[in-house]
Amino acid sequence: MKEVHEDFSSYGERIDKLKSLERELKILDPHGFAVEEKIIKSKLKDPTAIPELEKRLSKLKKKMLGKHKKKSPVVKIGKNVDELTNVEIPKLHSEIKTLKKVLDEKENEDEKRKNVDAGVGVLVEDRYQNFISSLKHDLSEKEKKEEEILKEKIKKELIEKERLLNLDYDKKVLKLKEDYEKKIQLHLEDEVRRKFNQELQKKLGAEISKLIGRELSEDAFVLVNLGRLYATKGLGYLIEAISNLETSFPSKKIVLVIFGDGPEREALKLQVTSYKLQDKVFLVGDVADAAKYLPAFDALILSSVKEGLPYLILEAGLAGIPVISTNVGGVGEIIKDGENGILIEPKNPQAIADAVKNIINDGDKAKKLSAKLKKSVAEDFSFKEMAERTEWVYKI
Repeated sequence: MKEVHEDFSSYGERIDKLKSLERELKILDPHGFAVEEKIIKSKLKDPTAIPELEKRLSKLKKKMLGKHKKKSPVVKIGKNVDELTNVEIPKLHSEIKTLKKVLDEKENEDEKRKNVDAGVGVLVEDRYQNFISSLKHDLSEKEKKEEEILKEKIKKELIEKERLLNLDYDKKVLKLKEDYEKKIQLHLEDEVRRKFNQELQKKLGAEISKLIGRELSEDAFVLVNLGRLYATKGLGYLIEAISNLETSFPSKKIVLVIFGDGPEREALKLQVTSYKLQDKVFLVGDVADAAKYLPAFDALILSSVKEGLPYLILEAGLAGIPVISTNVGGVGEIIKDGENGILIEPKNPQAIADAVKNIINDGDKAKKLSAKLKKSVAEDFSFKEMAERTEWVYKI
């Protein structure tokens, strides 16, 4: 149990990291970067991709920063400077020419140049410097206000997204923990049930060994039949099928235990002897509450040539063992061939033998058939329904 919780802790940390990266991606809201966003989302379910995801998110942030950098206010000022260049500067040139003409009339040429330069500087400063400075100041203040408004808006959006992500994340973590705890509980229940069944089968197996007068080997495949020994039960075909299996399937130890008594008992004993099956087929006679032994067997096999609606199939279903039966009477009301059991035609020993080989060779199939039969019996066959169906079968 300690190892299970340690594994879950490591797994939980990775899940937390993936959720953190997912929240970071949502907060970035990378419009215009669909390819990068798609690659990152495709790896958000893979705990082993965390290092790669961190690198990709870092690169995405840099790309987004480069794309969304603000334009400098100087660009806006540049437009006004262009206006100055195209309109006001020509006027200046004209005034400068006039000024130069006046200065040229003076004798000292060096003094003339100084005065011209000073005049141009004074003229430009007086007329335009205040305008340009105020324009820069106004633009800067406006940018600051817009920036503060944008920051506040983004801050509120991020807080709300974080709140929603945290709620969703908490719900998913809680669901994950609940599912994990349920799995642990089911695992423990299955383990207890498995050990109980093992002990029950061991105990019942010991009692069956006493009934037949010999020890059953662990590798034996043990079949069971319960009922009165009448000709309509088709037990002669069943014993013949065991003989066929002895010849065609010698690698497997197959045993048949028949509970019950009736007029066919002596004939069946002679048949067992003639086929030399004394160590394979056992007629144990009437045994009180024989159905309690069903969980210890590998399969129930019914070879009837005529039948009503046998309760024995229901008991086998609740005991959790697969059923092979001839398709007669109301058997088809319970058994659906290949779904929750195997149906065969009556009076056909080879069909019986093939069905037995089928469930021996495919253990998984046998488990599925018995599990589905147990489910259908529990859900579909109450005592009242069985009585009504039996009455219907006998009226046909």
